[in-house]
Amino acid sequence: MEVFYAHTISPICIAFVTSLVCIIIQMQYDCIYGIYSLLAYVLVGIVLPIYISKQSRHIGVEYRKEAANLNSYVLESMCGLKESMQYMDTDRHLSGLNKQTSSLANREKELKYFQLS
Repeated sequence: MEVFYAHTISPICIAFVTSLVCIIIQMQYDCIYGIYSLLAYVLVGIVLPIYISKQSRHIGVEYRKEAANLNSYVLESMCGLKESMQYMDTDRHLSGLNKQTSSLANREKELKYFQLS
């Protein structure tokens, strides 16, 4: 429970209070500065994260699936390593590992595109 409050609730409250203080200070100089700041905070803090999340949701799900598949493949390969070496089948396992790794890297590139744009 403490981790939830320390890493979720606390940063949100800090961002809200800090933004509110900045808006109040700017409004003391001129109301238009406070309104511009409020619009910028809403755009950057609410609108953009929601938009990016909706745009990249399906890629994130596919990325997690492929990461899980890669983990399973590596574990299965490690468990059957003795048999693979015995029957000289290591090249097939290596090519499968390379294929899954490159697929996961491509998904990661797609996901980073949404995070950076």
